[in-house]
Amino acid sequence: MSKLRFLHLSVLCLLAAGCSDRLAGTSTTAENTVTGTAMLPGGLPAAGAVVSARSAQVVLARNRVPQSLLIGLAYADSSGRFELKLPGAMPFYLEIRRVPKVPAAADSFPESWFHEFPDSSSKPRRLGELLLEKSILLQGRLRPLEKPWVTRAWVGIAGTDNFRSLDPAQPGVADTAGVAFTLSEAPFQAHRLAIYAEPEVSVDQLDEPLPTEGFEFPLLDAQGFRDVGVIPFKPR
Repeated sequence: MSKLRFLHLSVLCLLAAGCSDRLAGTSTTAENTVTGTAMLPGGLPAAGAVVSARSAQVVLARNRVPQSLLIGLAYADSSGRFELKLPGAMPFYLEIRRVPKVPAAADSFPESWFHEFPDSSSKPRRLGELLLEKSILLQGRLRPLEKPWVTRAWVGIAGTDNFRSLDPAQPGVADTAGVAFTLSEAPFQAHRLAIYAEPEVSVDQLDEPLPTEGFEFPLLDAQGFRDVGVIPFKPR
């Protein structure tokens, strides 16, 4: 067999293998993307907005603060358009945030858009125009039950890096009313409050803390504020 004919057959085999992989459902980077256009409430493009995709896995960051694992990051261009590449097929949360360059007031919060995608398939997701809304302030109380509370607890929004700590040493832990917490700059569209307990043993970065309980709360009112009340909490 001539070298030219051998090379020709080799190329055909490679092409056939590639087609076979695609037919078998192997995804490519181009097939696993999220695109859209981020718009501000007034109708202008949200230029420079941060677009982040996070998995449902909650890990400890370098400063030992829990956050949902970041799997993709992009920035909206001057027209508000963005393209985000995901590493693989999995459910994920998508958050778009734009912090005002000059806050109008001390209580001025960033605009944001937030959504959970439970579908784990790899496919292009063309979301079109996405209208950002003012993020809001959440407050509530965490009340320990059954066991002594000896480690810190973290309260936050699943699918974000927005978590706050509650220390058992702070005043009010023994109170039946629970310990107060506040979450600022929470996405308006968020619907799940997550509670985690800090492990009692030392952990490395990105080790996963054990979840203790999740709490569902409804969408917030037009005033941009929500009190979720007292949440029963079972420390490990």
